[in-house]
Amino acid sequence: MGLPTRIIAGLVWVFTGQGEAAEPQVPESLMRSPDSYFIHHEVWNAHWTRLIENAMDYVHLPFVHRNSFGGAIGQPAIEAGSFAEFQIVQTEHSVQVFNRFHNIESGFAFEWHQPNLVVLKFDEMGIPVRVHSFAIPIDSQRTRYLIAIQLLEPYAAEMVKDFIDPIVEDRVVIESQNGEIPATTEERNVPTDRATLLFRRWYHQTIAHPTIARQAMPIS
Repeated sequence: MGLPTRIIAGLVWVFTGQGEAAEPQVPESLMRSPDSYFIHHEVWNAHWTRLIENAMDYVHLPFVHRNSFGGAIGQPAIEAGSFAEFQIVQTEHSVQVFNRFHNIESGFAFEWHQPNLVVLKFDEMGIPVRVHSFAIPIDSQRTRYLIAIQLLEPYAAEMVKDFIDPIVEDRVVIESQNGEIPATTEERNVPTDRATLLFRRWYHQTIAHPTIARQAMPIS
């Protein structure tokens, strides 16, 4: 029996649910020609929700990744004595986060698209790439981490390694976490945790329950 498939951004998307297959809900930045993207993937020993939550935790970027792209985000704010102002916009299938500093023209934005895609908008900072991070479940303890980097300028291909290496720096921490993200937490949360808490609530209200139909996910 065949399964409905689509080719998007040079990736094969397969619908594995029941009933008529709806078109995948993907951001416009994935609708370019396949040669507009650099694809990298590897298997991590962690539940897929851990990878998504980490990708949405944008506050850690200037600290954990301060020697790479995180420094470009955080260093100007540190030097200017800035504090962060953020806005979260929820749509039917996504959460959009806009982070700005109160006294300088800089900041960071990303989007989470249900169920397993986080888009990091480095291009809005003047860096000509947009990173699409997929967490594709293999089983309960293994996830294929697939990164599709949209190259927005011809010279952007030379910058790819500068993004792949820092992103996978998180692997040791993520693989030390057991199982799926918890439904509740005893952690002390701050306002900038709101995006990841929205993801936790969505996961446990939908995907964690077997009666909810799963959307199409890309496979490599």
